[in-house]
Amino acid sequence: MINRDICCGVLFILIGVLFGYQALFHLQLGTLRNMGPGFFPAFLSGVAIVIGLSVAVSGIRQGGREAVFDLPWRAIAAILAGPLIFGIMIAPFGLVPSILVLAIVAAGASRKTSPLSALTISVVMTAFCTVVFTFGLGIPIPLFGPLLVTP
Repeated sequence: MINRDICCGVLFILIGVLFGYQALFHLQLGTLRNMGPGFFPAFLSGVAIVIGLSVAVSGIRQGGREAVFDLPWRAIAAILAGPLIFGIMIAPFGLVPSILVLAIVAAGASRKTSPLSALTISVVMTAFCTVVFTFGLGIPIPLFGPLLVTP
């Protein structure tokens, strides 16, 4: 019987092989002294393959003890919905409200997260992203969009 670790290991190996193929055959690798655009993706694909092999071997050693398709649908929905909502909100509402909503939605992935901790995570994440992207990197993203700023 195939368990969850074997499936995850095979998935890591497949992702590593696909990205490795792309990096090795479509990007220039360069050298250690003068790295090309494909060097780091090729390295990371090797790391993904090694992690996948170790996870798959661990799953083979354990044997078939868990169900494969017992997926955490709440977490999957919250993690996928967060970036979609952020992408929809960023232009009309701006950076601050978009990150607040993104972090609150993503915090809903775990049943253990309380509303207070979700709000705390959202405020800290918003402050951090505002400082890093707007002030640190100088990316011209409006903090508040046209729907929230009155002319």
